[in-house]
Amino acid sequence: MHYRILVSLVALCAGSALSGAARADDRPAETKGFGQDRLEVVDLSKDFAGFEGRQLRLRRLTVAPGGVAAYHQHGGRPSITYVASGEITDHRDGEAPRKVKAGQSFLEPTSLGHWIENTGTEPAQLIAVDVFLKP
Repeated sequence: MHYRILVSLVALCAGSALSGAARADDRPAETKGFGQDRLEVVDLSKDFAGFEGRQLRLRRLTVAPGGVAAYHQHGGRPSITYVASGEITDHRDGEAPRKVKAGQSFLEPTSLGHWIENTGTEPAQLIAVDVFLKP
């Protein structure tokens, strides 16, 4: 009897903890209120053997209030993003949503699937650096 109660409590807690995590049916499929400017691009193959087709990219991203960068994955494209102003909410697979504010940064490893949104009242300015495979 006590075992069943314990199992029920663990299941309830686990379900509650994951209820805020990004789910496939919650993922936006369309990007809106999102802009990007490519600031610099470096062809890595000129300096590193084995990096054919790979670029190091620096971009400025703008997410308007209510804007969304639709669900995407970072397979083969690791990134580091710095929030220069405003704030965004990062929705990662299997995790609770997380606010990232001005002055903070976040990693986007190649295993990541996520989407971001701006629920604030001012545009969010982000600086993203990634290694990109040129199509």
